[in-house]
Formats: sequence, C-alpha cells, structure tokens
Amino acid sequence: MNYYVMTLKNYLLGFVLVWSCLLWVLPAQAADLYRFYSSELNGHFYTASIAERDALDLNSQWRYEGIAYRVSTPQATLPVYRFWSPLYKHHFFTASAFEKNELIANNPNWNFEGVAFTVATDGLPVYRFYSPVFKGHFYTTSEQERQNLEQNDSNWNFEGIAWYAQQSSTSTTLPALSAVNAGIQQMAKKFSEVDPNLHPGSQSIIYQVDQLTGDLPGNAKQSDKDLWEVIQNLAPTDAVKKSITEFEVYYNPGSGFSASVASVGGQLKQWRFSINYEALLSFEQVPYLVVHEHAHLLSYEQPQITTILNDRNVEQNCTTYFDDGFCFNAGSYINTHFQRFWNGTDAFIGRNRTATEALEYYTAHPSEFVSIYATTNVEEDFTETLAAYVFQENPNNQSKSSQKMSSLEGYVSLSSYRQKVREVVSNWADEVQ
Repeated sequence: MNYYVMTLKNYLLGFVLVWSCLLWVLPAQAADLYRFYSSELNGHFYTASIAERDALDLNSQWRYEGIAYRVSTPQATLPVYRFWSPLYKHHFFTASAFEKNELIANNPNWNFEGVAFTVATDGLPVYRFYSPVFKGHFYTTSEQERQNLEQNDSNWNFEGIAWYAQQSSTSTTLPALSAVNAGIQQMAKKFSEVDPNLHPGSQSIIYQVDQLTGDLPGNAKQSDKDLWEVIQNLAPTDAVKKSITEFEVYYNPGSGFSASVASVGGQLKQWRFSINYEALLSFEQVPYLVVHEHAHLLSYEQPQITTILNDRNVEQNCTTYFDDGFCFNAGSYINTHFQRFWNGTDAFIGRNRTATEALEYYTAHPSEFVSIYATTNVEEDFTETLAAYVFQENPNNQSKSSQKMSSLEGYVSLSSYRQKVREVVSNWADEVQ
C-alpha cells in the first residue's frame, strides 16, 4: 500500500490499570466452550465464561485454539464440576458426582471451584484422557485427536467418554475475499457522488455523538451519517463503539493524514475518530483505514495499558514495552507483538521513523512488514498487521509478515473480529441499494 494512516495521540497520564482475578462465572444460558493451550503448563483449559476467555486472551501463556462445542443448552441438565490444583497447575473437570465428592473429601491437592457448565445426557461424545507424566486431563470431541493420542502418544491414557456435548452453532466459515470485495464495491457507489470540495470542504466538522443512541445529530450531513454508520458497524466491540464520543470529518488533500483517533480529555476513555474526506476518493481503502484505527482503540483499552506506575515514574518502572508515555502490559497485544517481532532486532529504533526512513527500511526488508507504514513503530506494525489479517489472505510462506498475521489467530477476540468484519462487509453487497 502506498498511503499513510496517521494516528494522533494525547500523551496525558492519569489512567490506572486494575487487574482483576479470574472469577468463575457459571453461564446462565447456552454458551460456547472456548479451548486454550499452554505449552508452559503442558495443558489445556476450557471455559464458557466470556470474562475468563477475554482475560486469557491477553495472557501470553495461553493460546486460543477455538470453540470446542456448545454447553449449557436448554436440554443440558447434567452439571460438570471444576477443580483447580495449585500443586499440579491444572484444572480438572468431571460430570461424576462420585468423583467430585471423593476429591473434596479425600484429596487436598484439588480445590473445588463449583459447577463450570451443564451438559446433556446424549449428543457429541467428549473423550477424556489422563497423563501421569503431565498430571493433567485432556478432553476432546475430535475422533482424529482421540486416535492420534491412543496410537501415537504413550503419555496419555484413554479414560472413556467424560460427557456429551452439543455441536457449536457458531459460524466458522470465513467469508471469501471475493464476497468482501463485492461488498466494498457496492458501498463505494453510495459515496461516489459525494464531492469533498463542497462537503466538508476546508472546514473541519466535529460532531458530538449521542451517548444514548450512538447517533450523530439530526442536522448532520447524510454522507457523514453514512460514513459514521460504516465506522460503527466495523467496531470490534460495543465498548469500543461507545468510547467514540466525537466524529470529525474534514478535507485536506495531500496531507498524508487519512484517518486518526485522538483521546478526548486525556483519559483514554473517550475518543475522537477523524476521517479525511480525501479517502472517499478511493473508497476501497476506507474499511482498511477504519479497522486500523479500531485496532489502536483495542490496544489502548484498560487491560492493555498502564500510564501510572509508582506515581509518575512510568518509564522508569515499566518492565515491558514503553512508548510515548504508555506502558503496555505483559499480555497486551502491543507488548506481545514487540517481544515476538521487534525486540532484539534492528527494526526497533525506540522512536517513530519518518516517512522517508520508513520507505527506506521497508525497501530493505519487504518481507517483514505488510506495508510501508508498518515499519514506523511497533504500534503501527500491529495495527497494520491486524488490518491486513482482516482483509487479506495469510501468505503461504515463512516470511516474518506472514508469521505476524498468523500470530493473530491465537487471539479469540481478534479472530472473532476478523470474522465479524468480513461478514459485515460481505453483506453490503445485498444491503446497499
């Protein structure tokens, strides 16, 4: 890509990070069971709790492996109990009331954590294995995984069917890029007659977003309302959507600024989302720009970043990636990206590259970055990589840029975001008249 996405940031302190413990929450209704794996602990973990899922998503020790199956459905009446062992560093799940009572009464190595979820008495068999080597259990509905462990891995002993589950109804089919591109082309027609010389012209217009409805004021231009709808529909979460309290449109051709996000009030809780109407002259780039800026908002959320450590000594006390007044936490997207792909390499210069420097570095390392602008700094590399991950196919090679895109598969939140964006954009082909 030969355009630059410029991001404005306010570097004011005053944001206190509060980490909360993982608290088990029994799903009150049907839910997907999310599966994680830790190579450090040599074990899997399963949860139907969205809060727990999202916390693990930011824990670099755990890698998301997808949705295992559906639990706590209306026909699910059998409770599955959960235990934790601080000695073995594993969780144990059982649908057997006898096993539950035996562990509670006779084995102090296991702490009872309550009912994890409920399952049905028939359906998809969940196979259970135990490893005396790893001191942990493994559960799977996969016949292939079952056969592979039984035939090829002596570390695991098959223990039979643990319980029965329901197949997840969650769509796992990623819309093809051909459908995505068709949707973008259809949406482009909606903006094809907007003349940026007439609106907004040289005037910058800043709209206050209605905090109850999420709408722009009634007197807003229709093209601005349409553009705002695109931004809102491509938001990764409701929290990100609600955090955008101001929407700015302007026209400044040749400035190099296409889109940006800036903190309102310096608290990283409210944001202004700005779009240069020059981008509409080539609408194909707009969804990419929007996802790029939303990626910044994701990386500034509360679990990701700390701006106050030991009073104001943020940089001196930050043991993870630090940039521009921000200390990115250990499991954050930015710090993880830094540790995997920037730390200890000549890509990291400790500051932003200029446009000329970025072009020179990209020319020398074209296989390491998805775009020229990604060479600017760690944050822009992450956001550009996420946008490419959403709108491109992962390259089938061992290049570093391919590794960066593939690494995002390990986040349930980011893989789900990719799914959402492609579905939304693909639907434009039918929704836009």
